[in-house]
Amino acid sequence: MPSLKAVLLSVALSALALAPVAQASPLKAGEALARRSSPTFYSNEAAVDKRSESRKELTARVKRAKLAAARKAKRATRMTFAQQVAAQKAAAAAAAAAAAPSSSAGDSSGAYAPGSPFLSTPQALAAASRRCGVSRTCETTTTPPANANAICLSGRCTFRCQSGFAPGGAAGTECVQGSTSCGPNACNAPTNGYATCAGETCVYGCNAGLTLGTNGGAPVCLNLLGDPANCGTEGAVCPGSYNGVGTAACLFGTCGLRCPQGSYQRRTQDGSANYCYGL
Repeated sequence: MPSLKAVLLSVALSALALAPVAQASPLKAGEALARRSSPTFYSNEAAVDKRSESRKELTARVKRAKLAAARKAKRATRMTFAQQVAAQKAAAAAAAAAAAPSSSAGDSSGAYAPGSPFLSTPQALAAASRRCGVSRTCETTTTPPANANAICLSGRCTFRCQSGFAPGGAAGTECVQGSTSCGPNACNAPTNGYATCAGETCVYGCNAGLTLGTNGGAPVCLNLLGDPANCGTEGAVCPGSYNGVGTAACLFGTCGLRCPQGSYQRRTQDGSANYCYGL
């Protein structure tokens, strides 16, 4: 039988062998379970912020589009200065047409109109086909009828009767002496115009560059290209300067301003009026 000493030595050796195992023993069951069951959390705050910024950007874009559409609609409905002048001219023309005298009063605005007998002769049609910049060109290249002049009007040559003469004659192609009366009716020719007879009716017209109009029922000759009280159309009055500097002017049938030296014409931001700027 082994001795007592040998038995004690075996027991001691066994204890030493088991000691590291005890130190390296696993965590307690509760702690291990807690560690295994503990979830891993990932933050999504960045994604939420990104979606929020995208939503704000989309809202701002929609708002900008609506504002742009509103401005466009406002510009489409707002009349520019030129449109206001055109509307004013159209209204004045309608009023003038309503107040114009009847044919018995002798409205002859068509005496020099294209297609009228005076401008339908072979000589007049040949003149109308010629371009010009000054009347001298027409004077040297065309042959007007007796008592008429060749002039350059709107870039084309044409004929106009001399002062004191008017389109007339049997065929309406001649320049005849103006009339002071037609039968029992007296003809009061307008300034810078003339009167002829159609039977016992006075027929009125105007010299070159002027247009026949009416003033209180009486015929008048108007400069629609340079008169600020009748600019482009009878009765179309050119507005004054927005800031009171400068005077209203009619330039080639379009309203504008004559500004003092050192200033120039500008238009208001909304396009509704002109003013002189620079002083």
